[in-house]
Amino acid sequence: MDDQGGRARWVSSLTWEFADAGDVGLSGGAWREMPAGTSRVTFVRRGLLRVRGEGTTDLAAGDLVCFPTGVRHELHALTDVDLLSVGLVRDGNDAGLPSRILLTDLARNEPLVEVLFGELLKGAREFRTDVLRHSATLLASLVVSSWLERGCAPDRWLMRVEDAGVARAVAAIHDDPGRAWSVADLARVALLSRSEFAVRFRRAAGETPVRYVTAVRIERARRLLRDGGLGTEQIARQLGYGSSAAFSRAFTRAVGTSPARWRDGRRIDSGSSTAPTTARDAASA
Repeated sequence: MDDQGGRARWVSSLTWEFADAGDVGLSGGAWREMPAGTSRVTFVRRGLLRVRGEGTTDLAAGDLVCFPTGVRHELHALTDVDLLSVGLVRDGNDAGLPSRILLTDLARNEPLVEVLFGELLKGAREFRTDVLRHSATLLASLVVSSWLERGCAPDRWLMRVEDAGVARAVAAIHDDPGRAWSVADLARVALLSRSEFAVRFRRAAGETPVRYVTAVRIERARRLLRDGGLGTEQIARQLGYGSSAAFSRAFTRAVGTSPARWRDGRRIDSGSSTAPTTARDAASA
């Protein structure tokens, strides 16, 4: 991508201190408050979890949620769940960081995440401050990098810092991904000429506006499919596709499987996880 170096430099400049870590087990129907202050990273090892804070989202095994700026949130177990939870303290200010990062299927795409959680749990037991600081920064960097690479950042903080016009266009896309956005439409939102906008958008995002709109639609489709409240035809209309067949083709190109099969696979994955290990509460809970 055109801005890959800029992203890498930004991510590498973020350092974090370790606060706490632990296994968390919750029985179905139980819930836990995560107070404001500490940046919290929660990884679902088994079961279905509802997270309330900056919106409501349901997570399955392999999913991760992070609150980089330390927003208060709640964890509600829809089934018996096993979680890995790490508290971090940002070494510096929170300028530009999102209030919440959601990453689905992270374990499949980034196997290193479970290794890093393991290192943090082990380091906490052995009081190894060098391991804790290093692993904490690596984990946070992996989460932020994955968020950027997926193109699902709600306000694209790199763009907001570097190009206010492009940021306005990106925000408009996320606010209404189902609109039939043209490059000319987005250029007007950005208060730029069509040609200048196309060049500046590609420089900021590393891809064309049309491809970015598609990526946002597919990410939104994943969420809607996981929520289970809408059928594929309704999702297709909501996201601006002329038919469920057109939506299915776009989704299959991006994800590698049809919307129906992807949703069925999520259900199977969440229902066939391995048995829980003995859980203990996170230190800060």
